[in-house]
Amino acid sequence: MSPAWARISLVLLALLPACKLLPKRGGSDAGAAMDAAPLASAPVDAGPDPVVVAREAALKRATLWLAGLKFLVAVKKSNAKEVEGEGDAESICDAVKSARAKATDTEVAAKLDESLALCAFDIPLVYANEALDHLATASSQASVRLMCERSGQEIAKAKAVSKTDQRVRIAEARRAGRCH
Repeated sequence: MSPAWARISLVLLALLPACKLLPKRGGSDAGAAMDAAPLASAPVDAGPDPVVVAREAALKRATLWLAGLKFLVAVKKSNAKEVEGEGDAESICDAVKSARAKATDTEVAAKLDESLALCAFDIPLVYANEALDHLATASSQASVRLMCERSGQEIAKAKAVSKTDQRVRIAEARRAGRCH
């Protein structure tokens, strides 16, 4: 039973003794109209406003996504079991993009915008550096080629946001030293 229905049931149970004061059908008790008046004006608690509940849920999701992305950037990994939900940056960024398209609340939108900024710059650098790190253990030419291509794509994404950032230049230098 939902919390709203539970509250309605409690209100109805509380009003049950007052209902016994109402006249039976066909009766003409003049005092019955006086007894029924308080029932008609009794406030009924319908529970929390659904719009407020939806906003709070959206804000909580946006906050968790932002915290998860910040954690991934801090530990320089694209996935971690400590992150709520899927735990990987790609799924979080996809969810953030989808939610931002629908967001109307300014506070929720601000958190989503901050997450999108991480998804546009920091997360591609995390992916690029992970690919470059895999080059140290890559045993086949195909693996080396794949990691070099992936790191190049991710560096290009980050570079589209900020060409002059030192982290982009460092990733480019690492890639140039390992990929021909």
